[in-house]
Amino acid sequence: MKTVAQKLWSKSYTIKNSKFEVSINQITNVAEAETFLQEHQDQKATHNCYAYIVGFPEQIKRFNDDGEPNKSAGFAILKILEEKQLTNIIVLVRRYFQPPKLGVGHLMRGYQQGLLNYLAVAKLLAIVPSKEYQIVVPVALINLIYQWQKIYHFLILKQTSDDLKVTFIINLAKEKDTLPYHSEVDVTYLKDSFLISAN
Repeated sequence: MKTVAQKLWSKSYTIKNSKFEVSINQITNVAEAETFLQEHQDQKATHNCYAYIVGFPEQIKRFNDDGEPNKSAGFAILKILEEKQLTNIIVLVRRYFQPPKLGVGHLMRGYQQGLLNYLAVAKLLAIVPSKEYQIVVPVALINLIYQWQKIYHFLILKQTSDDLKVTFIINLAKEKDTLPYHSEVDVTYLKDSFLISAN
């Protein structure tokens, strides 16, 4: 699976007098998708059609054809997202109709064109399965965790401390899913997760 690196990308293009405006954004949850739609839909547009996929490995997929012929707009966008194995992405296309009518084939291509143009130039990031762990160590051993980080390349999500101990929440790629044993280091599995990698 992959996601997009760029936050907001917008372009407009015209097909047989109908103007299309596409806006594409990275999202991490449904609430962000809904906020994006509220902020970028245009009530003056004839149609505001969208599709998004969010989550990994479990995914939520939604689309809206907004009055266009069934599966010719939002669904057509969703099919491209699925074919390209993308997640955490939303695509909104606003159409401003001018005669003549496009026909379903041209209509589908019209809604897909903006996304395909974007994917031709976009930087995509790999989504890597991972696990989150809590690590608790005595203050005196804090440098051991930083040494482990250099070896195992985990991401430190959170770090807290008191006078006696330091607590880390880390995200470790599943392919490196083993940390060394140390009698004074307490490692607890929290949940499955994912990392986003430029590789």
